Order: sequence, then structure tokens, then C-alpha cells
Amino acid sequence: MVAGSRSVGYAYLPNSDLLATSTFSEGGPQLVTTRTWEYGVRLKSINNTLAGTPVASHTYDYDSVNRREHATLEDGSRWDYGYNDRNEVISGKRFWSDGSAVSGQHSTYDFDNIGNRKTASFGGDSAGLNLRTIDYHPTDINALKNGGLGRRSRSSAEASQANLNKHRQ
Repeated sequence: MVAGSRSVGYAYLPNSDLLATSTFSEGGPQLVTTRTWEYGVRLKSINNTLAGTPVASHTYDYDSVNRREHATLEDGSRWDYGYNDRNEVISGKRFWSDGSAVSGQHSTYDFDNIGNRKTASFGGDSAGLNLRTIDYHPTDINALKNGGLGRRSRSSAEASQANLNKHRQ
């Protein structure tokens, strides 16, 4: 498709509705997004190049029940995902290529026995600790109060800082 100096193109895998390549241009360098697929159903990788130079990429690994287990980024860092026995995502944690935790890039989730989120914790330090937590509180009709943003619990880091400040006075 071309409109003035803008052009967009799409290419699909043969005999499939799976998108293989997208190209975008606005009279300048061309952005190309290339996708690879496993077993014709799940995304294995996605790569973006601008004028032939890589700018972003993700490669995905899956477990035996087709849940995304890892996402490796162009810089070698990766996201690791965890699931409970109901296939709900219970964690997403980012690590540098050397295996050390990326500060502020950890999330965990806890659910009740019918799938309502009870807590969400996020952030963290370079050890993956000191996450900030949000509590969720369903009403009697199983709706979340405050649009799902329940009261925020004090993280252990905040509690430690408050305790430290108290002793400094």
C-alpha cells in the first residue's frame, strides 16, 4: 500500500494467515519486522531492523504445554515467566545476560481459588527483592473495589526505610 511518500507492505507464510514480514517506510529508511513461527501456531521470534540495522528483537521459548517460558531480548537479557496450576501468569522477572536480576523489572501475582487476583507485586532491587505490593479486594458480588486498584501495602523496603528514619530522629 502506498500513500504519498508512505508505504506499507505485508508478507504472509505460504498457505497461512501468519504474518511473516511487515515493511514500513515514510520516504526515508525502511523499518522491517520479521517473524518466525514454530509448528505454524506460536511466535518463535520477532526482529525489527531500520535501514538494515537491528533495533529490537525477541526470541521466545515455550514449555511442554505451550506457555511462554522465556523471552530473550536483543541485548541478551531475558524475561522468565512462571505459572500456577491453572495456567495463570504468577511471575515475570527480567535478568541480564549474566543471570543477575534487572532492578525494577520483577513482577509477581497471587490469585484466589477461582482466579481473582489477590495481590500484584512489582519493582524490586538488583537481587529481585523489595517488591511493592498492591492488594485487591473483591466485593460480595466478586467485583474488584476501586477499579481493581485496592489499597497499596507497604513494601518491606518502605517499612525498613520508615524504621530507619524513626531511629535517626
